[in-house]
Amino acid sequence: MDTKEKARRKRRINTLVAEGIHELGFKKTKPNLFVRPHDKLAQFMFLHFYTNLNDIRIHLGHRVFNDPFTSLALNGIHADSGKRNKWTNPETKKNYEFGYNIIDHKEDEAAREVIVFFKEVAYPYFERIRENDWSELPDPVRGFIEEEDSIELFEQSHKILKLKYA
Repeated sequence: MDTKEKARRKRRINTLVAEGIHELGFKKTKPNLFVRPHDKLAQFMFLHFYTNLNDIRIHLGHRVFNDPFTSLALNGIHADSGKRNKWTNPETKKNYEFGYNIIDHKEDEAAREVIVFFKEVAYPYFERIRENDWSELPDPVRGFIEEEDSIELFEQSHKILKLKYA
C-alpha cells in the first residue's frame, strides 16, 4: 500500500472514530488524538498507527494541566489487536481487531472496533477514575492536581492537546 493510500485510510478511521465517540464528550483535536477536558485535566485516547503494519495500538491517558512534562505522557491502559488484546468485543465475541487492511476487515470495520472498544473499555475506565476523584491516577500525575494553578503550564498543556480555552 502506498503512502497516500495509507494516509487516506488513517484519516477515514480517525473521522469515523471522532463521529462515534463525540456523544461521550471526546473531540478530535489533532490527528489520532481524541480529548475530553475537565477543570484541572483532560482525558485522552491516542491512536498509534504502526508504520510497517496496517494496525492500530490504542493508548489512553490523562493530562493534568499543571503537568510540567513537555510531551503527552501515555500513562493509561493500552490495547493492541487480536491475541495481544486482553479484552473481548461483546458484538463479535472475539478479541478486538484494529487492523485495517485485512480481507473483510477494512477501515470501517477497524473504526467500528475502536469505537466499541472505546465505549466498552475506555469510557468506563475514564468514568471510574473521574468518579473516584482522580485518586487512581498514577504518580506523579495525581499530585499535579493539588498544586497551585500555573498559567504557563496550563497554556503548555492546552497547546500539547490542541485545546482551545477562553
